[in-house]
Amino acid sequence: MDATTETWLPVVGHRGYEVSDHGNVRSVDRTVVDSRGRRLRLRGRRLTPTRSGRDRRYLLVSLGHHKRATVHHLVATAFLGERPFPDAEVCHGDGDG
Repeated sequence: MDATTETWLPVVGHRGYEVSDHGNVRSVDRTVVDSRGRRLRLRGRRLTPTRSGRDRRYLLVSLGHHKRATVHHLVATAFLGERPFPDAEVCHGDGDG
């Protein structure tokens, strides 16, 4: 993986978000309709991950109202596809240890 190039793919199951092979998550520019029927143009932004929740080992991002996901799961699903079986895990190591 080239350290200077970042590849972005859509977040599976969450329209309007992208995840990178560097573990960054962002929303994309979009137009929404508010409760009064007005069209609003929203600029995309990079999301700031947190470690809140039960298991503080993994970084989490909020993807809309009451939708949180671990960053490593978003990366794995976008770049590797869905888990081949329910207990499948992804190696988190970077290969140099």
